[in-house]
Amino acid sequence: MRDWKKVNNKYIKEGELYLSFDFLQTWRREVRTLNNNKEGAKYIYPNSLIRFCSILKVVFHLGYRQEQGTLCSLSNWLPMPSVISYSQIQRRINNIGLDILDSLANPEDGQVIAIDSTGIKLFNSGEWIREKHKKRKPYLKLHIAVNIKTKQAVAINITEDSVSDNKKALLLIRQSNSYAAVEKALMDGAYDDKRIWQKLSRLGIEPVIRLPKNACPKGLGIRPKAVRRLKEIGKDAWVKETGYGQRWQAETWYSSFKRRFGEYCYSVKAENIVQEITLKACLCNMLIV
Repeated sequence: MRDWKKVNNKYIKEGELYLSFDFLQTWRREVRTLNNNKEGAKYIYPNSLIRFCSILKVVFHLGYRQEQGTLCSLSNWLPMPSVISYSQIQRRINNIGLDILDSLANPEDGQVIAIDSTGIKLFNSGEWIREKHKKRKPYLKLHIAVNIKTKQAVAINITEDSVSDNKKALLLIRQSNSYAAVEKALMDGAYDDKRIWQKLSRLGIEPVIRLPKNACPKGLGIRPKAVRRLKEIGKDAWVKETGYGQRWQAETWYSSFKRRFGEYCYSVKAENIVQEITLKACLCNMLIV
């Protein structure tokens, strides 16, 4: 039976994260730290305020001018020293450093990760023109590695839609290893690549990759050995033995990501697109805990 009290508290905490005014308590301390040994114009607004503005933007799809208006309204009720301009909000949001690892729970070695990718549509991609001329609509790919225990994305990578999934698998695994040692990697058939099997074997990571029905069992490598084991015990037993069924954790993370933030990216410049998607991924991780 579902624990509805726990579920309700989870969504209440989510609302608290969206509209957290903790930056008011740390404002002056943060600004002093930012301006320590800084040359030129001094900072007036702390990074925590910028993160608050970035959350408003990606959750409620507010423009920068609307964000300034929201802060003006809040300043009538909250002790804000001053209101940041929309141009500064835009500049600071696009320059603030984001690291997916900062949004994660405490690392534990021996993690099992599930790797997958999904498409992110470009909102400002001239869709009317493309629809009229019957051209393919462009999209981006978000590649992730999800820790199946914490259900958080421990590594992400954003590419154009032309980049195949298996080209980014090893990069995601290296990023995941920087968080905590990876013991096993779960992947679907798109990652069935000889280079991935061999590299993971050398790293001491068990590859669990869905194999085609006509996979060749001949040979001494790790892939032929996996093929022989699959044919020996059957697909259902293989899924249970290897834990491959937990690969759905990556799809669940994507579902959570798109339910909260939608399927579109609203930024236009390449660097801002990466910043927006990274911010959404960090928030998604924080909301899972």
